[in-house]
Amino acid sequence: MWRDDDEERRTKWPVRLFLTGVLLFIVAGMVYFVQGTKDPRYTMRPAPATGPKDYTGAGPGDRIVLERDRDCRLRHLKLVYRGVEDGRLVFDAFLLQLDPDYAYGHRIDPAIAADGFPMGGHTFRLLNWSRSRVRLELVR
Repeated sequence: MWRDDDEERRTKWPVRLFLTGVLLFIVAGMVYFVQGTKDPRYTMRPAPATGPKDYTGAGPGDRIVLERDRDCRLRHLKLVYRGVEDGRLVFDAFLLQLDPDYAYGHRIDPAIAADGFPMGGHTFRLLNWSRSRVRLELVR
């Protein structure tokens, strides 16, 4: 009777040792994955966009995406979407030929903007909007 119990103990310790090693390896890998060093080339966050978006070749029917506080250039006009204040969309329009340093502020009601609105010598139609981004269609 003692021999069977002793024999059973001898055959189980390699299995237990192997399973313990595998478990420790998995736990160590998970800790390293969460806390280990990170190479900036492999981060999942997209880099912030730099420079203004260029829509100088845009014509009637083209769609324009404006991100909050980021420049967008159309021929002789620079647009900056500033967000939403009191339920109205806020834009700054810079007329580059007239005065490139002065912003002409526009506050536009989204319900009216869906039908079209003039800004800086162009006519736009609002397609959709959020607090961080607005999508317009260039009508003329």
